[in-house]
Amino acid sequence: MSPSDQNILWLHGPAGSGKSTVATTIANTARDLSRLGAFVFFNRAIAERNDPASVIRTLAFQLGEFDRRLGAAISNVIENTPSIRQSPLRQQFYKLIRQPLSEIAVWSQEGPVIVVIDALDECGHVGDREDLLDVLALESVKLPLTLRIVVVSRTEVDIQNALGAQENIRSTPIDISSAANDKDIQLYLYDRLQHIRSKNKYLSLPQNWPGHDTVDALTARACGLFIWAFTACRYVENGQDPEERLADLLRTDICLNAESAMDIMYSTALESAGKWEDPAFAADFRDILGIVIVARNPLTALTIDCLKEATPVSRTRPSLHTIQYFGCIFRGVTHGEPLRVIHPSFEDFITDRARCKDEWFIDVFLYRQRLARQCIGCLRANLKRNMCKLTLTKGAVDVILPEDVTYSCLFWIEHVCESDGSVEWLSTELYEFLVKHLLHWIEAMSLLKKARQTVGLLMRLEDWSKVS
Repeated sequence: MSPSDQNILWLHGPAGSGKSTVATTIANTARDLSRLGAFVFFNRAIAERNDPASVIRTLAFQLGEFDRRLGAAISNVIENTPSIRQSPLRQQFYKLIRQPLSEIAVWSQEGPVIVVIDALDECGHVGDREDLLDVLALESVKLPLTLRIVVVSRTEVDIQNALGAQENIRSTPIDISSAANDKDIQLYLYDRLQHIRSKNKYLSLPQNWPGHDTVDALTARACGLFIWAFTACRYVENGQDPEERLADLLRTDICLNAESAMDIMYSTALESAGKWEDPAFAADFRDILGIVIVARNPLTALTIDCLKEATPVSRTRPSLHTIQYFGCIFRGVTHGEPLRVIHPSFEDFITDRARCKDEWFIDVFLYRQRLARQCIGCLRANLKRNMCKLTLTKGAVDVILPEDVTYSCLFWIEHVCESDGSVEWLSTELYEFLVKHLLHWIEAMSLLKKARQTVGLLMRLEDWSKVS
């Protein structure tokens, strides 16, 4: 098969190498040229953005929006096959994408259409995405060559096995050790540090600050990782004195590999920001970060506080009292914005006991149990019969529940099923909750327009209870 017959580009590389930036740039360029058919990106921290079962339908929807003729053909399929949503992914791919594309013969004469799939490694777990990978690997070759697909991911074993050997897929690794990559990081550092200089006009920093030698030294410490450069610039920007922050970075060693470089970068940022000699500060940090990492959707600091207050063992100090010091590693360190870690590589670092200090380490299994208990506690405190005081009406009713109640309704069963059934509190509190509030929870799910999910969730809980 010649390169011109390859209709998928698989771009892969280590965490922090700039893959998503490349994917976004490709998507934006294609959009400017009116050739972007679809752009799907996954995020392990957002439930709606890491479900392999919804990918084909999402691609079909976006392609239908891109081309009205294609949209009409897809609509006909949905009208004639209402159960397509429950069909296997291979059948969805054939009915919603391959078949409608085959009905528009002129596509091959109208120029390429670009589809970008970013962060495929964050789409479910290894076993969850097997069917999706099979479809991409085996069915994509049957698509018109006009449709060009860019897949971006880490080089995970299952993705490598599925995509690496297919003739129609061009496998392209990101070479973080290349001179061109270092040059790009160098240019990025120059630009960002000049921006930081302009924001600190009262410090009278030199026009050429911080100088070529300093930027070269930072580039060497980045080990080819754009996320290192990005985090370093945020670290400098969030400090009282940019020159002192730069000095902190330059005191670190130059590492031989990318993972060590990120470990040192994150350790430097945490060390400078935290009051780690105070056990209460370290405990608050872990309690907040634990929720941020294991939550199925990003939560605001206020919602995290509400969930922490739902169990008697939780501390009640406001989350922002602690998180305000960590702007270089968190997004959303203000009221009203969901808190997220700066990059998946930070989550990898903080959940690996061998890579981070004990006062930072997040035991994911432990915090899943805690969040399960917090969700149940939240629901016990808020659910009751007709909690919104509704009256009979013929019209549609739109009710907005508090975010902590909404999150707990949607995900308490999921967090319970991630827990060990031998935990002392679980069986007692779970039984009491179901006896008193099962119908109240179903009512709340109806208010959230998620009533159809309750049967499946309860069946999952029953299955879990039998083995746990």
